[in-house]
Amino acid sequence: MPYRSQPIPDGSLRAWTAIAAIFALFTAVMTSGCSMNSKGDPIAVINGEKVYFDELEVLGVLALSKSGLSLSSEEGQKRFKEILPNLYESLIDIYALRIMAEKEGLEPSKEDVDAAFQQIKDELTSRDQYDETLKALGVDEDGFKESIKHHLAKQMLEQQRLEKFSYEPDDKTIEDYYYKNNLQFRYPYCIRASHIFVGATLEEGDEAREKARERAEQLRKMIGDNPAQTFAQLASRYSQDGKSRQQGGDLGYIFRNSEEYNEPFMKAAFRLAEGEVSDVVETDFGYHIIWCTDHEMSLEEAKPYVKQQLYLQKAREYHQQLIDEAKKAIEVERLFDPKTFEFKKAS
Repeated sequence: MPYRSQPIPDGSLRAWTAIAAIFALFTAVMTSGCSMNSKGDPIAVINGEKVYFDELEVLGVLALSKSGLSLSSEEGQKRFKEILPNLYESLIDIYALRIMAEKEGLEPSKEDVDAAFQQIKDELTSRDQYDETLKALGVDEDGFKESIKHHLAKQMLEQQRLEKFSYEPDDKTIEDYYYKNNLQFRYPYCIRASHIFVGATLEEGDEAREKARERAEQLRKMIGDNPAQTFAQLASRYSQDGKSRQQGGDLGYIFRNSEEYNEPFMKAAFRLAEGEVSDVVETDFGYHIIWCTDHEMSLEEAKPYVKQQLYLQKAREYHQQLIDEAKKAIEVERLFDPKTFEFKKAS
């Protein structure tokens, strides 16, 4: 649905390997050996290849953007220095995986490279940033494609290894996790909600938005004071969310730190008492009426989520083992102390 991003599939191999195209391909460019606008002394030499500080800055820009910070701001600079040690290690990890993929002869198809390139180009072009980005990174279009090829090879390595990984927690492990982390399955960290959605995006214009709002207001009045008798029927008949409509508008349990729903929706949902129905909630995609049906998940209800969390924990551990293996196979000369911001000369 337009108001909701795609959730991570339960047990999916892509649960932690899937990366947003913009961020991933920027990272690919900076770690692909392309000729970037590097300045100053190198911060490391990896298998004879010099790595420069501007590559850390790119990682910093990406990390800070997730928190709404800019590297050029005072607050952004402060945060950048705090996370610099982690960024430095991440950069070495990325190089190690890329080099391992090359050694194992992993190479994506031309079709996959072209598709990924077109995705990033279309996104940047829509923001009028494509030419500016290539110039800033010091690559031409061919170099950009080559960097994408390297990145996809790294992903192929990770995917190949993950296909050998499996984990199914037993009931005791699931129960232990649930009871040790019980608070996260209760309000205000978790609710169960249903909604009725009337769609009208900003691009459709003010007239369409006003009609959608009026329709949502009518539906809100039709719910009345007893949503247990009316809400599911109205959602099944009138909601434009095709997926939840089949369940009478039921969205299941929602966690407050989830990125599955946009912020106006989440703020409105988590203000509701159990059993309460919201007024009409406006988002960029249309209008919602939200009904909070529960404030706590039982163990049985939480099992699918707990299984996913336990799987992801083990998958991350497995991925770290892959990184450790890749790092053992490379030669790294560290020429920068990210804690003190000091450089040293290469030997």
